[in-house]
Amino acid sequence: MALRQVSLDDKYEGRDGKVYITGTQSLVRAVMMQHLRDEADGLKTGCFISGYRGSPMHNLDKELWPGKRFLPQFDIHFLPAIIEDLAPPILTKLNPETGLRDKRTYGPWIFGAMRLPARLKWLRATPFDFCGWSGERRMERKLAADYIKHMTEVAQGLSHDNHALAVKLAGVPERIRGCGHVKERHLLQAEADRNALLDTWRRPSAAAPA
Repeated sequence: MALRQVSLDDKYEGRDGKVYITGTQSLVRAVMMQHLRDEADGLKTGCFISGYRGSPMHNLDKELWPGKRFLPQFDIHFLPAIIEDLAPPILTKLNPETGLRDKRTYGPWIFGAMRLPARLKWLRATPFDFCGWSGERRMERKLAADYIKHMTEVAQGLSHDNHALAVKLAGVPERIRGCGHVKERHLLQAEADRNALLDTWRRPSAAAPA
């Protein structure tokens, strides 16, 4: 039996049989297939895709970049975003009404500016880390110290009976997500959950059914 000839380009050029693609590549292929269906129905359609670089939307832009040579035949037009709406702490102030930082619109130059802190990452955790003394970074260091302290306490009293509770305590930091005011909101809930679990850990008899 002759082996089927396959190519990495089949993920976008294959018209029949099976193709092997990632989930993100399937999003690109879905747009291509929609164009083929429209064409079969006698419709002339196209697609315009844009978005900021590195978008968490499955990093779709990272698949469109290497696949750009396949796009014209499907009338797909890909244009990376040229502006960004951001609220960097060192460039924005708190809104007195909301207590949050208002986002501002930045042009393409912001991408170059973002590369500078990346090149200075070797300064992190040193006295020369200019971002290290922001409120958020100080809060992160305190969270790390508190976690070590609490998990040391848990390890010293760990037993078969309280293992499940220890696992819950160890997983509390996973609930702290996002950055800025989003992280602060998650932090408040995580701290409340942690304190309740610690209270149960320290007073197991109070949580036991009568």
